[in-house]
Amino acid sequence: MKYKVGDKVKVREWDDMVEEFGTDEDGDIDCNLCFVEYMKEYCGKEMTVSRVLTGHYVLEEDEGEFAWTDDMLCNL
Repeated sequence: MKYKVGDKVKVREWDDMVEEFGTDEDGDIDCNLCFVEYMKEYCGKEMTVSRVLTGHYVLEEDEGEFAWTDDMLCNL
């Protein structure tokens, strides 16, 4: 895991991740954990790591709705 609680991260752009990982049969990005269409609204946004769990992060700004992984995020 690259980030710790309190770190500011940026969610990668949709097209960037599609180019790197491709999409599955549902049109979602086929990265470590699936990046679904509902997450697209966060692309390019600055977010804050609120919890670090086994294999994924919880981010403050989405109120813990999604699981985020290193391959979905980048440094600011």
